[in-house]
Amino acid sequence: MIKVLRGVGLALMALVVIAFAVVSVSGSSLLPRLERMAGLVPTDTGSGTVAGVPIGGPFTLTNAATGATVTDQTYRGHWMLVYFGYTFCPDVCPTDLQKIFAAFKLLGPKADTITPLFVTVDPSRDTAPALARYVALFSPRLIGLTGSQAATDSVVSAYRVYVEKVPGTAGAPYLVNHSAFIYLMNPDGKLAAVYPPDVPAADLAHQLGQAVSAPAS
Repeated sequence: MIKVLRGVGLALMALVVIAFAVVSVSGSSLLPRLERMAGLVPTDTGSGTVAGVPIGGPFTLTNAATGATVTDQTYRGHWMLVYFGYTFCPDVCPTDLQKIFAAFKLLGPKADTITPLFVTVDPSRDTAPALARYVALFSPRLIGLTGSQAATDSVVSAYRVYVEKVPGTAGAPYLVNHSAFIYLMNPDGKLAAVYPPDVPAADLAHQLGQAVSAPAS
């Protein structure tokens, strides 16, 4: 099984991982299409899909900071920037989260129209208190979402996120390999764009600005 690799080629490997996760749904033409999407990836207009594969959907999770139950409907009328990761992630997650908020700073007031969500792929360790402490390290705006294993598995499946638990060694905790795309969902809850993990903050800010400023379709 392909694992997410860190460093050079991370974006391409993440694209390959997601292709393996959904190839049974969309057929053999998916991998070449995703390989061509190794830059910033707008979706097919109005479809909410990548290569014909639907991304996103209903969810019911817990806001780690408030304890409130939230669903996808909670954020209707708002742009959502959705990222999947976990608090024990040694490098990719904190790097990507720092980049997201660097992009928000560059974006200026337009960033206020986007709700950033961090969805855990490791709910057994990412309890609400632990996740609330973690997201607060990056921004008071970042909303951490956790829940039961079944609830988080459902969201992982809806967003086609690759997740694999890697057993730890003596004295070391287990790790979780996961794809690291950044998903932009429009105010109707449909996929607007997918950004690879190595997208520079300046490019991410530019593309987000274009997306939120575009006329509603």
